[in-house]
Amino acid sequence: MALDADGYHVMFMGLLAQVKEGDQVPLTLTVENAKGVKESIKVTAVARSLTADAHSGHGDHSGH
Repeated sequence: MALDADGYHVMFMGLLAQVKEGDQVPLTLTVENAKGVKESIKVTAVARSLTADAHSGHGDHSGH
């Protein structure tokens, strides 16, 4: 699986501080395979600008 702005992606809502374009955000993703085995993966995401075309056709994501 690939994370991509036009496909599967992670959105942060209700943050306590503003994340600015270019900020590096350390994350730990916890995933579970079909057998129920969980694994934690540490990644660093680089914050991108939310331009008008970045989420074309996605709506407001209020249901996430």
